Amino acid sequence: MIFRHFCSTAASIFLLIAGAPTGEGAGLPGEDPRLGDRIMVRVLPNAALADFTGLFESNHADLGVTLTPIDAIPSRQTHLLALGLRPQGSNHGVLDILEDDLDSNPAYRSILSWSEFCYQGEAPEGKTGSFWFNLDRDDGPFWGQFATGMFNLSQTHQRSRGAGTVVAVLDTGIDPAHPVLGGRLAAGGFNFVNGTSDTSDTGDGRDSDGDGFVDEMVGHGTFVASLIVLVAPDARILPVRVLDGDGVSDSWLIAKGLYHAIDQGVDVINLSLGSTYKSDAIGDALHEAREAGIIAVAAAGNLNRAEPREFPANTRQALGVAATDDLDVKAAFSNFHHKLTIAAPGASVQIQAPSGSAQYDPARSIVGAIPGGGYAIWQGTSFATAFVSGAAALIQAQLPDPGHGEATFDLIERRLASTAVDLSTQNPQFDDMLGAGRIDVARAVLLGAGDLDGDGLVSEADLMALLSAWGPCDECAADLDGDGVVGVQDLLVVMANWD
Repeated sequence: MIFRHFCSTAASIFLLIAGAPTGEGAGLPGEDPRLGDRIMVRVLPNAALADFTGLFESNHADLGVTLTPIDAIPSRQTHLLALGLRPQGSNHGVLDILEDDLDSNPAYRSILSWSEFCYQGEAPEGKTGSFWFNLDRDDGPFWGQFATGMFNLSQTHQRSRGAGTVVAVLDTGIDPAHPVLGGRLAAGGFNFVNGTSDTSDTGDGRDSDGDGFVDEMVGHGTFVASLIVLVAPDARILPVRVLDGDGVSDSWLIAKGLYHAIDQGVDVINLSLGSTYKSDAIGDALHEAREAGIIAVAAAGNLNRAEPREFPANTRQALGVAATDDLDVKAAFSNFHHKLTIAAPGASVQIQAPSGSAQYDPARSIVGAIPGGGYAIWQGTSFATAFVSGAAALIQAQLPDPGHGEATFDLIERRLASTAVDLSTQNPQFDDMLGAGRIDVARAVLLGAGDLDGDGLVSEADLMALLSAWGPCDECAADLDGDGVVGVQDLLVVMANWD
């Protein structure tokens, strides 16, 4: 069933409906279209962009092909080109031929690392349509929502609050004046949608997805950022706007946003967005992030299916997140796949109001901040992703030296997976399709503090377990700093957290 909410009280909701994909090449519901007028390439170090454009234009001279550079990421030899064709060449079949040529022509391999058409990407909630249900300015339901108890945040925050970490939120922007977010934003954010430093979560007055609604996804980035803060209150948030007011983006803007976050030295990148197209441009950026020890976290999607998959959630370069409800049952809307990493709360539960209308139960729902200082209820894998990003920040903050590159990524992935709550009993039909289980933030953070036996304490038993694993260690729990050795640094972690 397509994820869609209904409410009869217009004054209490903001409508969020995204229509069918627009642009050339849209197929299945939610399948992202090819943007047929744009090509992206990465040039090899000893080659020149003109070598490729000249060869490509020559190979397709019969179509009157032209390639015009329109944007670049110079530090990564990556370029965006405008594709021009004679009018008779501008049709779906010709673009398919050109795409096949980009994929398979061996003549380009001495010039390019890769080449591809640009494809659309979008926030999962924008693809399927949703409402957020406005509550009011009372922050009680936000701080007291069920995830707070499920994650045992009161105990968790005694061990880590995410201090010293930065989480990049690639989204619609963030309301910097909201009480939850004020003073928590890191410097260096950027708006790649309009090329300015204004990263506020506001609309642009355009119906970019052609669904008849303008700026219906405004608030998405603010909501996501607030959930990260709920889990990691001392982490700072770097706003990177790559989604427009309708929640729409493309692989070029997302790649630019990723490289910007990497260059700003963030620790975690939240990607509450995705595409059914597996982009080399985005893959390259995520590979670089992983090698730097940056944890990318991505949404599985909201179409209740395994295929077509959403990327980058279903890659090894990101932690892919499915959504569950307050009873650890897979959310009806959540995608699923055996390549996902983990699940987290993302569903909200409807109740019948005395008036007979459908409303949401704040005690069993996902509550987040919205622009203007208020709070609302929403649901989607975007918000499950935000919880996991917050947990990753908590673990990053525990590492005495998080600069071990890919080993840091592996350590955090392993720590989250090894402490997750098993979901097989509640979800027998989705065995191995919801990652390692539902995230248990408290257990993951306690493990990072040296609680090796999982009893909630850091004590003699944990010290003995650490000493018994002393020396070189391949992916063992006692390697608390992820450097491949159980040694003095790990011992210091245990002693610092001794109960």
